[in-house]
Amino acid sequence: MRQRLTKRDLKQLEKDEYGKTSPVYRYVRDSYAELVGLKVGQPSGPSWESFAQLLARRGQTNGRGGRLTAETARKLFRRVALEVEARPKHGPSRSATPHRSRQREDWEPPLARTENPVRRRTLPPPPPKVPPAGDYDHLPEEVRAQLTAVDEQFAHLDRHIIRPKQRT
Repeated sequence: MRQRLTKRDLKQLEKDEYGKTSPVYRYVRDSYAELVGLKVGQPSGPSWESFAQLLARRGQTNGRGGRLTAETARKLFRRVALEVEARPKHGPSRSATPHRSRQREDWEPPLARTENPVRRRTLPPPPPKVPPAGDYDHLPEEVRAQLTAVDEQFAHLDRHIIRPKQRT
């Protein structure tokens, strides 16, 4: 003998469709297509205050049983709109390749388009070789003298300022 569904069972099923949501959320979700037709949420449509009054005339209240404000109605409608628009419109997507059991024996995968050939990344050219430190023979005499003076300054700093404690 089959048992009939009780009101409690029906309420539980209704809750499961939308999860733990308020009655006003379920109302807006169920009436979403109509509300979009009324241009709710668009500049040429009704104001958020008018939308909140419409919901109040339909017996909808906020979570505490009070009057819906324009801000609450706006947030609610935008939340519903984001969730409705995020749902896939045409069901689950299918792969372009049929399942192996459904393929014809002469089936071959489609070839890649030749308009946009795949280009391989090339490595950047290697950096020019840097001569070892202190090898200034290839430079003009004036530049060599300046670099030698700088080397001597760094050697002096290294000996007297930077590493004085390391000397024994």
